[in-house]
Amino acid sequence: MSEILVNTIKKADGTGSITVPTDSGTLLTSASNISTQASKNIPIFMATMSSNQSIGDDTFTKVNFNTEVVDSHSWYDTSTYRFTPQVAGWYLFETSMQFGDGSVARFIGSFVKNGTGFGDNRWVDFTASPGNTISFSGQKLFHMNGSTDYMEAYGWIDNSGSVNFYSSDGTHFGGYLVRAD
Repeated sequence: MSEILVNTIKKADGTGSITVPTDSGTLLTSASNISTQASKNIPIFMATMSSNQSIGDDTFTKVNFNTEVVDSHSWYDTSTYRFTPQVAGWYLFETSMQFGDGSVARFIGSFVKNGTGFGDNRWVDFTASPGNTISFSGQKLFHMNGSTDYMEAYGWIDNSGSVNFYSSDGTHFGGYLVRAD
């Protein structure tokens, strides 16, 4: 087996260079190492609900996504149900909400940035019979400032009777950095 010992790699025309780090632990040398580095470098989170949550009629309600599935940078707070990224850039947020137990005539799902912006995503005007489970999903791209901006997921239902958000496998809230500033 041969070894190549270098400190710097340059393009054939002599421009641009890559300096090889002296700490071999930071080199991407295997699939598991690449996966580990990616999870450290790309902010990503997903949270689910640990139990069903009741939602009142005609009231925007924050969905209690209190169980982390993944939170690469510990920026998701399971007590406030907020994601507060510390890298400025564009983030893609996604949510899926399942609900039922009542007669629902209309539903609005919303990403709420910094406590405002109710109704950023909407799914409206349908009829569901009591006992049916309804599921909705939505995605939206937001710019986050990397320090104080935060994102939450809310729902609003026009219903008769008691309605719950279900803590099933399909109910979740997540997002990831698409492009840093």
